[in-house]
Amino acid sequence: AGDLFKRLGDKGNVLDFGNKGGVNTGIGSAGDDLFRSNAQEAFNTVTGAGGKDLFVVGKESTTRVLDFDPKNDQIGLSNGLKPDDIL
Repeated sequence: AGDLFKRLGDKGNVLDFGNKGGVNTGIGSAGDDLFRSNAQEAFNTVTGAGGKDLFVVGKESTTRVLDFDPKNDQIGLSNGLKPDDIL
């Protein structure tokens, strides 16, 4: 947990869409944000804005990530998701 708080800094946010499916939209701040979008049967649209953001996605969810900067942002894979599964 300490590493997570260090990563988020004083302006970062954690946006967790929970463990149930649904249709959600998440918009980050200018800080370093963490988005957890890996619930089964979820359809989420997320945008990180500025900062160094981490998008955690899972195999049973559909997540549209807008404003992804490969120089700063990262994608975390969960629930058996593999890089070849990403479009």
